[in-house]
Amino acid sequence: MALDLRPALLLEEKIVEHDRGSNLARWEFGRWLLDQRKGKKLPNGLLAELVAATGKSRSELQYRVQFAERYSTKKALSKVLDSGLSWHDIISAALPAPSIDWWTPEDFIEPAREVLGSIDLDPASCAAANEVVKATDFFDISKDGLLQPWHGGVWMNPPYCGKAKRWVTKLLDEHESGRVDAAIALLNGDRIAAEWMGPLRRRGLLCFPGRISFRNPQGEPGKPRNDSAIAYLGPDREGFMDVFSRYGDIVHCLRPKRDAA
Repeated sequence: MALDLRPALLLEEKIVEHDRGSNLARWEFGRWLLDQRKGKKLPNGLLAELVAATGKSRSELQYRVQFAERYSTKKALSKVLDSGLSWHDIISAALPAPSIDWWTPEDFIEPAREVLGSIDLDPASCAAANEVVKATDFFDISKDGLLQPWHGGVWMNPPYCGKAKRWVTKLLDEHESGRVDAAIALLNGDRIAAEWMGPLRRRGLLCFPGRISFRNPQGEPGKPRNDSAIAYLGPDREGFMDVFSRYGDIVHCLRPKRDAA
């Protein structure tokens, strides 16, 4: 006897309607932020105040602004709302990423290649970013490097905004498996003390070059708020120390600290 699917389908309709209402509210929030702009800039400190008041990340608020900018008319907005896309789908596919994507600065690529011998893979990249890295292979968002086997000498500059944990875990797993011979990862220095960074701290070396300049997908220069850290996994520890000591202090065997996040 076939199951009656009507209860499930009715519930699914409610879920879709709930998503639609939530996305409409996000759009209205974005429009309100746009109304506060003077020229092309929001008032100084406004995003920081909203982050503290709402508990939402700065990137989430920036996504709402982009959402409101991209779908500036009610007709365009209705089309995307009626499509049934979740907020995750909208920010993943329908909007360009804000500050979670900071492309690798050119200054560190040749030093990394000097230590690794070759950059065989950049697992968190895109075609434009690879014009600088020039890795033999790279995975973009459509291939999802978190789902692929890695190989050889790896350069990794993972996304910001809370996404690095999965990438670091994947890197450690691939290195432990033997598929990755050696790797250099450019990371948010503020997260090095996190508990989930413990295995990387214990197994690798770290260089602290301070705040460094990146470029976003629009080609605009910028600096994240925090210092960066460059981590090394592999057999040529002396080579890494010789090369990267030019850029900052080299540290190893840091004591694991409790993650306050």
